[in-house]
Amino acid sequence: MWAEMFKGDGAPFPQQPAKIYSFSGKNVLNDPTWPLKAVWHGALPNGERALDFSCDSWHNSSRDKVGLAASLRGTGLLEQTPFSCDKKLIMLCIEATSEGQKRKRRDINL
Repeated sequence: MWAEMFKGDGAPFPQQPAKIYSFSGKNVLNDPTWPLKAVWHGALPNGERALDFSCDSWHNSSRDKVGLAASLRGTGLLEQTPFSCDKKLIMLCIEATSEGQKRKRRDINL
């Protein structure tokens, strides 16, 4: 299932709009914390790292450098949209769990 994301078609979202939540449980598409609704990925459509387009391994915030990102309002997670590295986009973390394992919801009131 995980490998299907990286078969070269840009990892299409299974539903539109994409449902991406912050660690605090907020939907990033509705939250003003992220005015640009895009996620950094720095990858080619097949999931390989795009060496020249990852803001120097995410250590560079120069407007002269470019990293690859995808709009959450677009069609896929690995869209090849260049953004200058000074943009504040969403950094996507993916939780991988064993099949059948239930995720315990985090209390957002802590």
